[in-house]
Amino acid sequence: ENPSATLQDAVFSEIGSRVMVQTLQHKYVHYTDGSAELYDLEADPQELTNQACTAPYAEIEGRLKALLLEHWLANQAFQARHVSAPQHPFRRALENAYRKQREAEEDLFEVRDYPQ
Repeated sequence: ENPSATLQDAVFSEIGSRVMVQTLQHKYVHYTDGSAELYDLEADPQELTNQACTAPYAEIEGRLKALLLEHWLANQAFQARHVSAPQHPFRRALENAYRKQREAEEDLFEVRDYPQ
């Protein structure tokens, strides 16, 4: 909106099977299965209400999708390539220990539905 601005208007991220663009007001996440999340960060800073595929946010969603595509096309040469390499044993051990800890915590703090 400000032609003299020197900072980017959006931040982009790609992790696993999802890509994300975030502006000051909105956050849009697109998954490879076609599903999406869209949050109005001013109205919903805790990202509790997904506005993707809702009529009031259709124009915003289209603009953010276009930003993602534009960014992807402009940066194809820099995209990470999948490398088939064995996982380092230390990382595998850390991940296994983390999974065991999470399972133990889930058992300890079992979520229960209480009447309102």
